[in-house]
Amino acid sequence: MADYYTRFSLVLHLPSEEAQEYALDIHHQARQASEGDEPPPNFPPTLSEQLDAWQFEMDADDPAGQHGLWLHSR
Repeated sequence: MADYYTRFSLVLHLPSEEAQEYALDIHHQARQASEGDEPPPNFPPTLSEQLDAWQFEMDADDPAGQHGLWLHSR
């Protein structure tokens, strides 16, 4: 049987640990909102429009002391 699922994996490099922590926090809030919780009042409005499509995983990625995120399919 054919497997027509699209899978992806990419690493996004970030300038600092603070940027990495912020992105991970936003991702956590978005995942909760996509599962039925209300997003917090300070959640970025441009991302609020994308919550239905928030169907990926995100993990911290720190190779060689660089800060980044590993975004990948579930």
